[in-house]
Amino acid sequence: MAETLLWILPLVPTVTALLMLTARDRRILSTIDVGGSAVLLALTLVLAGEVRTGGPQAFGVFRVDDLGLVFLLLLVVLTLAVAIYTVGWLKQAVAVGNMNADALRPYFALLHAFVATMVVTILADNLGVLWIAMEGTTITSAVLIGYHGHQHGLEAAWKYIIVTTIGISFGLFGTVLVYAAAAGVGGGGGSVADAMSWSAIMRVAPSLDPGIVRIGFIFVMVGYGTKAGLAPMHLWLPDAPIARRPRRSRRCSRAFSSSARSSRSSGSRRSPPRRVARRSRSRCC
Repeated sequence: MAETLLWILPLVPTVTALLMLTARDRRILSTIDVGGSAVLLALTLVLAGEVRTGGPQAFGVFRVDDLGLVFLLLLVVLTLAVAIYTVGWLKQAVAVGNMNADALRPYFALLHAFVATMVVTILADNLGVLWIAMEGTTITSAVLIGYHGHQHGLEAAWKYIIVTTIGISFGLFGTVLVYAAAAGVGGGGGSVADAMSWSAIMRVAPSLDPGIVRIGFIFVMVGYGTKAGLAPMHLWLPDAPIARRPRRSRRCSRAFSSSARSSRSSGSRRSPPRRVARRSRSRCC
């Protein structure tokens, strides 16, 4: 049962993303979004029960233990929470023109493709699969950052691609060094292919060349730390959340801030009536 779930879990967001491309109505898209996220959470809870009773589970290039399960549960809970919140947010965004109704299908498809790559990243027990999944998260999230197509979003997406691609290249070089160190001692299973497995590397960890492992760790830390936005490799991080705003919302926030500064500088102590402020905010937001 657990072995089957390890393969099914990445397929759930993948199938959900494909279903998004076949729907057109916003309500249907939101239903598929919430339904797919709920199914992913339910299957993860079943897998958690299997890990609790039977210990770490592995099948092929996938493996999950207690630590991996914590990250997996965090991911699927956040996915469902965001899906539920998106129902109301998207309705309002389409109504005021912040989101184009025709662009909802690729948006939802990219979002669940990103979730699928994240699930593979957490479950991967293979160095190569892990690196490929991390690169998949880079591609999907870069498109989502520049999704609205305004200048700031495209600049942030381009900065994200350049910085994280350099980082992921460092991660690849570090991965190759760790693989070389494990292959030099037989990979734990007596074959070079086992040197790609995290669990096999853990078994032969005391026998690895410490010099190669230290250098590999530095490259992996810098590479994947850049992807995670760890300082001082976080150059892309400040622009990414702002870039995901629609152009109209960014105009609204700038206008609201400018008006607030003007009112303060003029020395006016009387704030505008709530009805007027609400009307002004609704025009731009």
